[in-house]
Amino acid sequence: MNPDLRPMRGRLFEAPLHVLSTAAPLRVAAVLVALALCRPAAAAPPIDDDWRAWRHSVLARGFTDPAAFARDAALRQAAAVRAGNLQGRVRTLFEQCIAKTFEGDYEPEGMDRAIEGLIADVRASKDPRLLFDALETQACIVLMDNRLDLAEGLVNEQQALAARLGDPARDVPVYASQGYLASARGDLGASLTHYQRALDASFDDLHRADTLMSMATSTEWIQADPANRQRRIQWVRQAMHLAPPERYRYLGIQANYQIARLLRGWDPAGAVEASRKGLALALQMKVAPVTLGVMRVALARALVADRQPEAAIEQAREALLQVSSDEFRNGAYGALAEAHAQLGEAREAMAWLARSERLAQTTLKDQTPTPEELERVRSQVYRGLGQWQQALEATERMHELAGKNLRLASERQAQLKEARFDARIREQENALLRAREVASNERRQTLDVGLGLTVLSALGFAALAIRQARQKRKLELLSAEVAQRNRELQALHQSRTRLLASACHDLRQPAHALGLLADLATTVKDERERTAKLEGVRRCSRSLTEMLGMLMDLTRLEGGNYAPMPGPVSLDELLREAELQFAADAARKGLHLEVHPSTLWVLSDQHLLRRILFNLVSNAVRYTMTGVVTVAVRPQPEGNVVLEVRDSGPGIPPDRMNDVFSEYVRLDSQIEEGLGIGLPIVQRAAALLGHPLHVQSEVGVGSSFSMELPLSEPGSITQTAGPGPAGGRNQLVLLLDDDPESLAATSGLVRQWGFDVLAAKDADHAFEAAAQVGRAPNLLITDLHIEGGIDGLEAVEILRKRWPSLPGLLVTGDLDAAVVSRAAALGVPVGYKPLSPGRLLARIEDALAAPVPMHGLVADDKAARGVSHP
Repeated sequence: MNPDLRPMRGRLFEAPLHVLSTAAPLRVAAVLVALALCRPAAAAPPIDDDWRAWRHSVLARGFTDPAAFARDAALRQAAAVRAGNLQGRVRTLFEQCIAKTFEGDYEPEGMDRAIEGLIADVRASKDPRLLFDALETQACIVLMDNRLDLAEGLVNEQQALAARLGDPARDVPVYASQGYLASARGDLGASLTHYQRALDASFDDLHRADTLMSMATSTEWIQADPANRQRRIQWVRQAMHLAPPERYRYLGIQANYQIARLLRGWDPAGAVEASRKGLALALQMKVAPVTLGVMRVALARALVADRQPEAAIEQAREALLQVSSDEFRNGAYGALAEAHAQLGEAREAMAWLARSERLAQTTLKDQTPTPEELERVRSQVYRGLGQWQQALEATERMHELAGKNLRLASERQAQLKEARFDARIREQENALLRAREVASNERRQTLDVGLGLTVLSALGFAALAIRQARQKRKLELLSAEVAQRNRELQALHQSRTRLLASACHDLRQPAHALGLLADLATTVKDERERTAKLEGVRRCSRSLTEMLGMLMDLTRLEGGNYAPMPGPVSLDELLREAELQFAADAARKGLHLEVHPSTLWVLSDQHLLRRILFNLVSNAVRYTMTGVVTVAVRPQPEGNVVLEVRDSGPGIPPDRMNDVFSEYVRLDSQIEEGLGIGLPIVQRAAALLGHPLHVQSEVGVGSSFSMELPLSEPGSITQTAGPGPAGGRNQLVLLLDDDPESLAATSGLVRQWGFDVLAAKDADHAFEAAAQVGRAPNLLITDLHIEGGIDGLEAVEILRKRWPSLPGLLVTGDLDAAVVSRAAALGVPVGYKPLSPGRLLARIEDALAAPVPMHGLVADDKAARGVSHP
């Protein structure tokens, strides 16, 4: 990498009118007035996201490893040429130009030949986007040859294309190129102005860092201004903050090189530290020898300034083996001469000084800073050797040359400022003439329109009255709608308040019993008594689960967050599940639960239909003291079927029939179990599914709840393996949860079913755990809220980058519809907490059987499922 190419790199990167339906003359007048007075609103500028992403990647790879970037770009260019891909040819040639600018082995002749044919093809395609990038590539190449006038023409054409394309991000490379051109011509003020515009237009941190580095190096020739030097150091450090060297190591090499050059004469220790950091990064990256040599020259000169001659000699000699540029060899010669002089070795010092003098008088004689730098080296060498008269003469010549350079620079800046001032005066005069012309046109336009407005004023007042009447009516309707909405919101607020109060009371009962029974189970010694206590814990846990499930269903139905998924539902499977769920509860009360089997299938949402049936049966068992609870299916002649739940309970009084579907209402106040929301859920779910619901009841005889369902063709029944070792043999389940107790409980339960389990609190620990066992997981079960700064669904995306075919299961208590949508997009089923062990196992089996969507994932699944790099 040639750091002096760095300035050149900077230019590379970087309410509509409503026509009233009145008389025809009024409509025509309104249109005329609108055309005369209205101005169209400015549209938002178009954003080219693909171009921005590509430019970001170019800088990212160039700042990281330009050598590898150059090789990769050359390969992709050859492929693009073979495929006839014009965009690929343009982009890969630009990438090579950037990478080789970083790397320091730029080949202008070869690039010249490549760009000429490419420019012709791009112009023939008439694609302005490709032409913009091709022109920037050509400008880069001609600037390397110092052909400033040709480069300026290319940049001007590029600027016109940027205005045509509209994306403000395209102004960044244009401003950067203009900044470099102004700097190359010695116009420091214009250079910094253009670079500041590029900085303001930059669309990401990498382009800001690149522009700051260009600003810092563009003013490098002014050495006499400490404030200017400090400002440049601040720009470089800001660039390092935006693009950290630990990630963008090549930018770190450049930045430390520039800091070392800026600090060498004023803070030698700081210059040594910066040089060593840059050299360490270069050695770490194993960069090209020329880059190592440049950093060693910088370190040698800093060590000389810090009075460390032995270390300076070592670094300078190493540099001479690695650099071929006369400029940097001259820097090494000067460092060796000064270092030997500091050691009092006159013969060696004068020999190296003589070599530096020969270069300065031959190949480097046209470079402005060289005579001044040579006199500085002479002064330091003579001073080190104690030859004070020669040192004084060299110092005087150095100051004379510095003053001459400073005077020339000041005169040049004054001339440029005067030229800019004259141009600004001309621009102001032209702007004033244009403003006067516009004002004259507007006055004529106003007079023309005024005549029309005078004629139409009467009609305008009439139209205004009509419009105000309509607006008044609209406001009245809107006020009525707002009032109705406020009443609905107030009712919903009161409903939620009652729900919270009821839930706080009713959930405390089983929670209280659960705590007592769990404590007793740990203290009793009799096995049968302990078993009885554990059975009580299970009943309380099931009661809590059922209450929380009903609360979640009611919340989803009230909030409109449930989207039914109709499909074939087996009544036989549903009825058998209800019998298994409630037979034991009915038997404990001395009731007979009579469930009539049916082989029919219906069209419904399986989850909501199951909730409706379970709520009806649970309600019947709860309120029936003696007798029987019957669940039956009756086919209807019109192709429907009636699902009915009958009980021999106390019945419902006629005046309380409407209350049974109200929230938090219990007709029998002596029964405290439950939340009083089971039947409201039934009513809302049936309405959402379009299933007519009927109630019949007689006091002292019993009640009947029935629902009409449409018949369906038979579907497939999912066979769920029962808990046991066979269910999960050779299957590895990965669990993610931030709750240690929940994670431990779920791990133990899944292991009982025969699965192998990895438990982790975030995605990083999941990778580590998989690496330790040397296996890829077969299923991911995750909570929504996990550690690591991401949620469970984001963890699914991260883990699938390693294991693309990894099935997922989200187990959460979050009812947000957005979460469901995100999970559906990822093909991840959702289970809502709390889940019973049986439901959890069913969810696991379903998730293992379901296909995983391959949206943008790695195609080679076999390779992607490896865990060699956690």
